[in-house]
Parts: sequence; structure tokens; C-alpha cells
Amino acid sequence: MPLSPLYTWEENFTTIKVVIDAPGLTRAKSDLLICDTFLRLNFPPYLLQLDLHADIDDANCNAVFGVGMVTCHLRKVQPVLWGQLTAQGSKQELQDRRRQAQQRLELRLQKETQARLDQQKAIDKAAIDKRIEVDTLKRDAIEQRKQGELQAQKAEVTSWQESVATQDQAESDYEDEDMVAPPQVSSQDSDQYHGRGWRAKKARGCSQTASMLPSGDADAHTADLDQRAIWSATAEAGVKEQETTSEQSSSTAYAEDITVTSRAEAGSPAHLPPVRSACTPVAVQFTKLETDHLPARETREQEISSYKRKAMETKGVDDNVDISERQPMFLKDKADAMHRSGNYRAAINAYTKAVEIDGTLSVCYANRAASHLKMQDYRQAVKLYCAS
Repeated sequence: MPLSPLYTWEENFTTIKVVIDAPGLTRAKSDLLICDTFLRLNFPPYLLQLDLHADIDDANCNAVFGVGMVTCHLRKVQPVLWGQLTAQGSKQELQDRRRQAQQRLELRLQKETQARLDQQKAIDKAAIDKRIEVDTLKRDAIEQRKQGELQAQKAEVTSWQESVATQDQAESDYEDEDMVAPPQVSSQDSDQYHGRGWRAKKARGCSQTASMLPSGDADAHTADLDQRAIWSATAEAGVKEQETTSEQSSSTAYAEDITVTSRAEAGSPAHLPPVRSACTPVAVQFTKLETDHLPARETREQEISSYKRKAMETKGVDDNVDISERQPMFLKDKADAMHRSGNYRAAINAYTKAVEIDGTLSVCYANRAASHLKMQDYRQAVKLYCAS
């Protein structure tokens, strides 16, 4: 049964002060509930329930925890003196009054929580709207800047094009606007094709070279050019002759092909390669599969071969025997432990059994000889040492 702590109270027209004393009372270990018509303090083993005489403003009430005590300041709804702290009535009426007060408190707390959530949502929405507005302004500023740069670039390109057109018009080959342009000439060898004062590259080169040389050297240079012209004419004639010869050869080969084709069509025997000798049959052997009734697969063959090899290794070993008696490494460790403990005869037996299963464990031979040496069986020890 819970205990009722001691409490004192005092009032004025606006507030009521309730001081509750309970040994060891702390805020962390207690549960204090203040409603508009009900006050409850639960601090095991103490329990205090007060049905207030009139209504209080529970939203403006507070409690101050001290050492082994708590002071509750309750604000009245109507500024009057009560004269008594608790209400009078039947147990059922008081319980209904408490339940209604708790329901009103829960409803008020829910409304306050919802109001806080709505306020936080409004703050978040305002922040998001502000961020969107700032982003929109930045985007508009960037777009305006891009458009300004684009217009500036377009104006610069237009100005450059106009300057180029003006420069081309100023640097025209025709000094007089009334001068009639020469007719279009299809041949590039004509001087009219390239404009006034044009000469062939070779002629320009020759005239420039001749003008740069002295009078005697100019004659020699002219003779050299004549000799080079003769050589060029000879080379061109040789090329033409070679092309004529190749055309004649192609005509002859084509005529021969026509002759051979006509002979083949007439039934004359053509030149055929010799008949091949009889081929020697090649014997093909296939690897025998582990499973003749299944398709050949490399992974399956490897798994089956490994399984059969392990089965052959463990053939003749009883599965009911402990693994320490079937595996050579377990037997070796067991023999080593027996040798260290001084049980040399058992160690010799374990080493012997290990080498019977796996004869590649040469250390077992040496350890077995050491066990014989400890037993002063020198002859057998020497024999096993030599064998190992």
C-alpha cells in the first residue's frame, strides 16, 4: 500500500503554494502531474492525489524540486479565496472529475504539439521559399549575363565581318571601278586565269635566277636549263613508251586468255595438277571420361577425379575410427606429445602408424628414431636414422 507524504499549503487571491515533503524525493525518480482540477505526485513508495477545490490555470503552473521536497505554484482561474484546498464529493464523482481533467490536459498537450509542428512546418516552408527565390534570382542574373555576353559576341563578330568586307573591297585587283573584269577562263595556264602580271612558276624561277647571275654564268645557266628540258622531254617519251608497252602486253594477255577459254570450251585438254596420293588415315584418340553418360565438362571431370583420388587415399580406413587415428598429421602431433611426456613406446606406435598412412612424412622417421634412442635401443635408432 502506498504511503501519503506530508504537505502544507497556503493561498492568496491569485495563487496557491503547495509544499510536499518526501525523504529522498528527486525530479528524476518522481512523476508529477498537474491538471486544471487535479494534482498527483508519484514517488514510490509515496503517492499523493489532490482533487482541487476549484479550477486552476495548469498552463501557467510550475514546480520547483529541492532536497526531499517539491514546491508547486498553482495559478487560480478566478481571483478568490478558496478556504480549503481539496474538493468534497463521492468517490465516483471525484474519479470522473480526475478523468475529465486528464482528458482535457491530453487534449491541450496535443493541440500544443500540433501547433509547434505547424509552426516548424511554416518556418521550414518559408526557408524553402526563400531559398527558391534566391536560386531564381541567381538563375535570372546568370541568364541575363549570358544573354549580354552573347549579344556582345554577336556584335563583335558582325563588326569583324564588316571590317573584313571593307578591307577586301579596298584591296581589290581592279583599281578603276569602271574597268570591266576579264572573262572567265577555264585553262589555268592562261595569264588571264590568275590576273594581270601572272607568269608560270617555272618561268618566274628561271627569269629570277638568270637575273641574279652574271652575264657569263647566265649563259651557262640557260644552257643547263635547255639540257634539263631535253632530259625531261626524253623522260616523258620513255614513260609514254612504257605505258604503250604495258598496254600491248595487257592486250596480248587478254588475247591469250580468250584463246585458252575458247580451247576449253572446244573440249581440248587443259593443264591440270597431278592427282593427289592416297592420304594416310590419322588415328584420333579421345581422353576417357570419368562419366560416359554425361556431357564432357572440365570442372566435372576435375571434381570426380579429385573425389576418386581422395577415396583411394582413405580406402581401407574405417570411418568409425577417430580422426586422430586416421589422419597422419594428427598422429604426428599425438606422437610428439607422447614423446615429450616420456611415453616413448606409444610415440613409436603413433609415428609408425603415421608413416604407414603417408610415407612422405620424413620427420616421423627421425622422431621415431629419437624415441628408440630414448629407450636405449641404439641399433634400431641408427637403422631408422639411416632410413630417414
